[in-house]
Amino acid sequence: MLVRALAGMVLVGVVGCGETPLSTADAAQPSVALDAVADVDTEDASDVVTADVPAKPPWRCERRRPTPVATPTRCNGAASRCARRLDQVVFPTTHNAMSTRADRFTLPNQERSMSRQLGDGVRGLMIDLHRYQGDAYLCHGPCTIGRRRLAEGLCDIGTFIDEHPEEVVVLILESYIDGSELEGALREAGMLEDLHTQRVGAPWPTLGAMVSSGRRVVILDDHADPTRPWDMAVWDFAQETPFSATTPEDLDCRENRGRSGNSLFILNHFLTAPTALPGLAEMVNHDPFLVDRARRCRQSRGRLPNFVTVDFYETGDLFAACEALDAEAADAGM
Repeated sequence: MLVRALAGMVLVGVVGCGETPLSTADAAQPSVALDAVADVDTEDASDVVTADVPAKPPWRCERRRPTPVATPTRCNGAASRCARRLDQVVFPTTHNAMSTRADRFTLPNQERSMSRQLGDGVRGLMIDLHRYQGDAYLCHGPCTIGRRRLAEGLCDIGTFIDEHPEEVVVLILESYIDGSELEGALREAGMLEDLHTQRVGAPWPTLGAMVSSGRRVVILDDHADPTRPWDMAVWDFAQETPFSATTPEDLDCRENRGRSGNSLFILNHFLTAPTALPGLAEMVNHDPFLVDRARRCRQSRGRLPNFVTVDFYETGDLFAACEALDAEAADAGM
């Protein structure tokens, strides 16, 4: 909350989530000289003296956009992954990736920002898209309890792939906006050229081929717009386990959304009782519990998961578990 004293009056302005607060210097300098205020003829508005306040420049996503790596040597952290198709790779994934304590969300699912998640090794992001005050936002439920402009969140992802030209990232969307709004945010973030397009039933490319093409971001959307080929319907490509577990015993391998023959497998591995909590993540994010569940699902579903999706990913053994599962997937030729 900012407080400014002006000629004996107190003006109070509230800075909302995502807005830029005034600096202390700004707060100390009124936009109208106090002496001038005292001399103003209230009958003649032309006597009012106003300072020239420069307009805040519009936000822009600054992208570096390097030349694609023609011959990648280390895709998503390993040379061996360059020769494997996207549907043969295991991606550490965060559930409600945008709902973070770092971004001041109420009841967050993650501690760290999406940029930090990617920097730590997360390669799949589950994010929720909402319309709020005429713009597209990242929110979890009501945007009043936590929000961030979608374009700014996408810019963080674009910046990461610019700085890491051999990395492939998958976005799994729960969307309450339309295709034109999503496209507008992607354009503002400079990401339309980064998007891979996949035909249903066609073999996925290798990570190496995706790196060479420069199209290293995959969008899987539960509200896909068929007129935009990059906006791919998630349940045309993926299958999943249930997502409403409240105890560790609830984390089974039953089918939920998506056909059993779909090429990608999402393992929802988080507890909600009634909200996400670090203590709940501690119960299920550790090895061997996580790896053992994935192996049980391989027996019942016929394949290992591609997206191991957790809350509070820094708790437990997500990355070690995904490395172990990815090695098993490579050995099995998944």
